[in-house]
Order: sequence, then structure tokens, then C-alpha cells
Amino acid sequence: MRHSDCYILRLLSVAAALLCTLHTMGQGDVIRRALNYYPDGREIVCRNGVQRYTRALYGSHSAFRLETSDRPVFATFRKNGCRNIRLSVLVPESSRGKAADAVTVLPLDSTLFDCEARYMGGRRTYRLAYGSWRIDLYVLAAAEGDGAVWRFAATGLPEGSRLRADMCRSRSSKFKRNGDLGVDDLSLFDASEGRDSLVTVEWDATGTTFLILSDNKSLSAYAQDGGSAYASACQRFDKEELHRQRVMGRVEITTPDPVFN
Repeated sequence: MRHSDCYILRLLSVAAALLCTLHTMGQGDVIRRALNYYPDGREIVCRNGVQRYTRALYGSHSAFRLETSDRPVFATFRKNGCRNIRLSVLVPESSRGKAADAVTVLPLDSTLFDCEARYMGGRRTYRLAYGSWRIDLYVLAAAEGDGAVWRFAATGLPEGSRLRADMCRSRSSKFKRNGDLGVDDLSLFDASEGRDSLVTVEWDATGTTFLILSDNKSLSAYAQDGGSAYASACQRFDKEELHRQRVMGRVEITTPDPVFN
């Protein structure tokens, strides 16, 4: 028998063994996995996800990026200066008949919220619901400088409710090739144990409000009754969104596959 004939027989034997294995596989051998992310038009949607730092937003031409999660907890990457950013709603207990000065602090990434997260080219959107409370959150990376802009739209919150942002150093700023290879422990983006270099801002949660991160260092909040400063923050968000739309509109891919689109 020629060598080529032996090679063909071996291939046929392997193929036959594989077919037998597939034929005898039962339902118990099938690995079932949940579909955590699914397409909706041009957006990728996640409902009540649990993963952190799953989608980065890029704005300027620097290596800076804003890491976003399945729920609204964030981190920034800048060499030797990574930051963790947590958001919370502060609800006065007087709305529940308790002491007037008591406050309940509820992180916006809490699983108590029903959370729908969406990603569309350079923008992350969150829709949070807890009972009658509703908070819609939009976030963009800044087109210039190392920063980001958040817009909040809150309805149904008890009177006197406030929003709070806490920013501190991340557990580490040392990543392999700027941390975008997918081989680093993502928990390194979590808040440092001592919450070093903590920066905190609070503001009235009523209506539509804004939070701006500047130079990866400072946070500024703008409540709805903030006068000219509030108007400037609103214009800043609209400017960043317009820039995002222009960039994303330069190339558009349409295929029969909604996931690929």
C-alpha cells in the first residue's frame, strides 16, 4: 500500500471516530451559554450585566480612555494616572418617615437597579429603574484633552435627592501595552484600598444635570438651576455628541448580519 493511501485511510478513520462521537453526544454534553450582549439597530445592548470595564470610550488622540461597564461604574486609563469613578444617588430618609438628616446612599451600579446598558460608537447609555425612580445616564469621552462628560436625567426621585461622584486612584496604573491587550486583571481598575487622592462632588439630582471630568484630575457638577455655568455644560455635552456623530458618520457598514453591523 502506498504512503498516500495510508494517509487517506487514517483521515477516514479519524473522521469516522469524530462522527460517532458527535452522534452519541447527548443534551447533557451541550454547553449552554447566556446571551449577555445583543444587537439593537446600531447599538449593542446588555440587560442587568455584571461585568466591569467591558467597553472603552476614546475621544482625543492620546492614549487616554474611559473604561465603562455593564453597570455605571467607570475607570480612566492614563499612564501612571489611572482613576476609578463611582456614582451614587443620595436619598433623604425623611421621604420614608425617618430622621430628617438621615440619608440612604445607593450606588448607581447596585443590582437593586434594573439596568439596561447600550453602546453605540463612542457613547455609553444607561437606563436605571428602581420602583418609581428613573435615571437615564449618557457618557462620552472628551474630544480634546483627557476627560469625559456625563449627562443625567432623573425622574421620580424623592425631593431633596442628590447625586454624588467619587474619584480616586485605581489599584494600579501598570498595564501591559496600555492595558488594551486583554491580558491584565481588570480588577486593577477598581478603587485603591485607601481610596487615594479621593475627589468627591455632590449636586442636586433634579431634572437634567451634568458631570465633567477635566484633565483626568478634577470633577465638576452642574445642577439644573446653575445659571450660565449650567448652560455651558449643556453646550459642552452637545458639542461632544456632535463630534461623536461626525466621526462615526464617516464610515458606515451595512450587512445582513446585525451583530457585525
